[in-house]
Amino acid sequence: MHKSGVTRRMSVSQIAIEHPWAKTKEDVAAFYTVEEAKGLSEERVKRDFEKYGPNELPAEEGKALWKLILEQFDDLLVKILLAAACISFVLALFEEQKEDESLVTAFVEPIVILLILIANATVGVWQERNAESAIEALKEYEPEIAKVVRQNRLGQIQRIKARELVPGDVVEVAVGDKVPADIRITTIHSTTLRIDQALLTGESVSIIKHTDAIPDPRAVNQDKKNILFSGTNVAAGKCRGIVIGTGLHTEIGKIREEMAEAEEEKTPLQQKLDEFGEQLSKVITVICIAVWAINIGHFNDPVHGGSWFRGAIYYFKIAVALAVAAIPEGLPAVITTCLALGTRRMAKKNAIVRSLPSVETLGCTSVICSDKTGTLTTNQMSVCRMFIFNKATGKDIQIDQFEITGSTYEPKGDIIFEGAKYNCTDRSGLVELAECAALCNDSALDYNETKKIFEKVGEATETALTVLVEKMNVFNTNKSQLSPHEQAMASNTVIRQKYRKDFTLEFSRDRKSMSTYVTPTAQGASEKTNSLHALVNNAGIGKGGFIEWTPMETYRQTMDVNFFGHVAMTKKFLPLLTSRRGSRIVNLCSSAGFLAPPGLSAYNASKFALEAFSDTLRREMHGWGLHVSIIEPGYMRTPIIDGLDHRYQELWSGVDEDTKARWGNEYFNSYLDVLKKDFFLLNAENPAKVVKALRHAVTNTCPRLRYRPGWQSSLVLFPLSMLPAWIADVIVAKKRGGTISPAGIMEQIE
Repeated sequence: MHKSGVTRRMSVSQIAIEHPWAKTKEDVAAFYTVEEAKGLSEERVKRDFEKYGPNELPAEEGKALWKLILEQFDDLLVKILLAAACISFVLALFEEQKEDESLVTAFVEPIVILLILIANATVGVWQERNAESAIEALKEYEPEIAKVVRQNRLGQIQRIKARELVPGDVVEVAVGDKVPADIRITTIHSTTLRIDQALLTGESVSIIKHTDAIPDPRAVNQDKKNILFSGTNVAAGKCRGIVIGTGLHTEIGKIREEMAEAEEEKTPLQQKLDEFGEQLSKVITVICIAVWAINIGHFNDPVHGGSWFRGAIYYFKIAVALAVAAIPEGLPAVITTCLALGTRRMAKKNAIVRSLPSVETLGCTSVICSDKTGTLTTNQMSVCRMFIFNKATGKDIQIDQFEITGSTYEPKGDIIFEGAKYNCTDRSGLVELAECAALCNDSALDYNETKKIFEKVGEATETALTVLVEKMNVFNTNKSQLSPHEQAMASNTVIRQKYRKDFTLEFSRDRKSMSTYVTPTAQGASEKTNSLHALVNNAGIGKGGFIEWTPMETYRQTMDVNFFGHVAMTKKFLPLLTSRRGSRIVNLCSSAGFLAPPGLSAYNASKFALEAFSDTLRREMHGWGLHVSIIEPGYMRTPIIDGLDHRYQELWSGVDEDTKARWGNEYFNSYLDVLKKDFFLLNAENPAKVVKALRHAVTNTCPRLRYRPGWQSSLVLFPLSMLPAWIADVIVAKKRGGTISPAGIMEQIE
């Protein structure tokens, strides 16, 4: 049983504002007469520190060893055994020895009883001392450093020892920090503020905090969303607040105080043993008295030398021997041993057991009511499975599943695929997954030298992803010579050095996601030799016009961009792409690469050249495992299509007069009319179809050689290109011809 909270120290009301969660941040600042931007003065800090003491949990004054030893004998059954041992010892001194028996034989029984009682007391003292050490372990949750704002250094954040904090101090905490005292939040400097307070409330997930007042003065700790509790951890975000409680006046301090002041109450086992001891003592006393009384008439027997006193002593020895034989001297030892074994098993589960009989109390429990996942688990999240797409074509979707071993924060484990260990470097999808897990992450992993374990710094979910990155080790980082501290973030550091995080959109309940915007660093760009997966050549310009209208500069410009640009990029990145198998090059070509319409000679030539170049590259790179794909769309709704007629007019205005005379303005105008009414241009398709083809070519493990997205390319233009050339020429020329012939042709006819 615990003492009522009413009996706690009354000095709490002198330093703590009543119901700070129900007050506005302005009210809290006014109560402590402090400004958030300035903090407390040095004089105020010194005065309050002397008045309220250090911000730490005081060491408990443990019981003296002799008191602990005496407490182990404060049991009726043990007292009976102790009395029996003493009497047996006294009688052994006066017992007449036979010639064939040694003096030691008479003392065997009292010595055995005493040894049992000593062993029982030793185990009890050892367990009590261990429990006191466990209670003192709560001091581990006291942070050592605090970041404060004070008037002696305006505008600067000072790092001080957490024990030097006083009520009214303005404290700043950020992700990874341990909260140094109970704090009323005044300002949040991030999109969200999430606190891991599983230590205090048992909640398995971090809690979103805010600065608004909570009107309920009877709110429990879980509902105090504007309070930071001492010893908890900042999982995400950054904030400032005013200290409202230090030392024993924090919530963690109150728990420690109640544990230290717990009242003694006998357990069901102790009650049963006491009851058994009382009944046993009564029965033994009655039997002993009866045996002694029955033999009063034999006190004067000649065998006793005719002495009534000797006879009385003789039968008293018999009564005591009967009493000692009736006492189960092995019972305390058996009970202590069983409880000690139970305590040892509970200690492995981090359960504090201060008194041995408390173990049996748990055994008497018939119903346990609990809530919150963190109460029953270690509150350590880990990734056990991950999935990537192997194939996604229409409704044909194939997913590869990978198993991950290890269930703690220790960054050691294997990636299992189809029952065997798998090297994540072999799959570009896994490399990209690891990069996302490392970069879209504000948490970290740390090694605790004292506890010899790995611990999270930040959000539990994000830390699980951090551990996953270490297990995947997609860049084959050598960790054999690294210390535990270095092993904690080795693979994550490699990935994070390749990119610069420009900004983060933190997780929110509305978006249900977190996003980060990153750009490659100089080091990341130079180290891409191990991670370049695909090169997409998408540069292209399209200037229309008949061959006689088009100047040579247009041909050169179109070929430079549409063809030579692709060749240059391919030659630049081929060494990187061929450093690993499974990479790919995707060249965005056009249906004009296999069916050349009139009026686009420069564009057609560049696309035909790109088709030939891509086919040649694919055949040359076949042995290297490099995939080369060509995307050949029809007319898509892009700016090239939208401004085509205007570019024709600009081109015509630059044609020399002799050429204009041979073609004629009437022909040009009729050609523009046909162009504006062109069926394929009027029904240009959604470019999202090209994006879908591009995604498949880049991400699928088996990309196609050619993609013809849309109905124009696949159902009309490509089949038309397969017809005999003379038939295709007639159809295409008729489709794109004007309503009248050029002026030069008319002159020929005449």
